[in-house]
Amino acid sequence: MPDWSIKFIPIKHPTPDRRAMFVLDVAGEPPGPVPVFQGDLVSWNNTTSDQHQPAVFDAVQGGAPPSGTPTPIGGIMQPRASSPAYPVKAASGSFIRFCCTQHSGEFGVMVVVTPGQEPGPPATV
Repeated sequence: MPDWSIKFIPIKHPTPDRRAMFVLDVAGEPPGPVPVFQGDLVSWNNTTSDQHQPAVFDAVQGGAPPSGTPTPIGGIMQPRASSPAYPVKAASGSFIRFCCTQHSGEFGVMVVVTPGQEPGPPATV
């Protein structure tokens, strides 16, 4: 299964709660839901000059909103650093929302897809 890197990239008009956005570390890939497979490894790459800490919520089916407290992936990342790998264990059709513990306005979503199939409708973040 693939290994994925999701980048924290600086935004043009930062605020205290939103300093970066998430994009898949693939040339030309737009922001948006990140399609992953069960068994993939995902890490986050901090390309900004700010500290960040990715955290994931429990997987949900059908695009339901996240609930509970997200689990941090590693410690707080310094600028130009990467997180440990997060193993995707959720079933196909699941949505895994993620956020930054340091900035409440930074969040994204992974959708777990079956190899060879297109992802379903996008989840709301």
